[in-house]
Amino acid sequence: MNTGQFILTLSGTIIGTLIGGFVVICTNWISARRTRRESVQDWYKQTYLTEGVDPLITFFVDLEFRWNWNAQQLKNLNDVPVAALAKIQVLLDSDVLTQLAIFIQNYLADRQIDVDTQMTLLQIGKTLLDLRKELLTIIPAQVNEKNYQVALPGFKQRFQTIQSNLQMQNLAKRR
Repeated sequence: MNTGQFILTLSGTIIGTLIGGFVVICTNWISARRTRRESVQDWYKQTYLTEGVDPLITFFVDLEFRWNWNAQQLKNLNDVPVAALAKIQVLLDSDVLTQLAIFIQNYLADRQIDVDTQMTLLQIGKTLLDLRKELLTIIPAQVNEKNYQVALPGFKQRFQTIQSNLQMQNLAKRR
């Protein structure tokens, strides 16, 4: 074998090794990035769905159920999902749902539930279910990091409307 063939073979081997190494590095980087993204999305689902929206759905459905069956008893304040309310407060960048829960607890403390309040509880439950569906759509498509702020202005507005309606119902009943 002459020197020219040796250099040609050696350069082919080196180039092949470099290209193979580059492909392995790129594949590992892409895999690590995908794993990181999936981990962040799992954290987001755990934090905002499993520990946020789901306990609130349970809370408001339980309130409605108890009142519909004439148990006429408030939830113990220890049963109010404060951590879930805090997570949704962060998610919506608003304390509207917390204020709704407080208002309903205070509103129901000294009276029997009426049809308007039952309808309000139904609205809250439906809006929370819609929020859950929206998050299940948004998280896989948009969330890449834990600090990602999901844009949910429509839900903030819906909860504010429910709160306003509930307050107006309360004022109307006082007159």
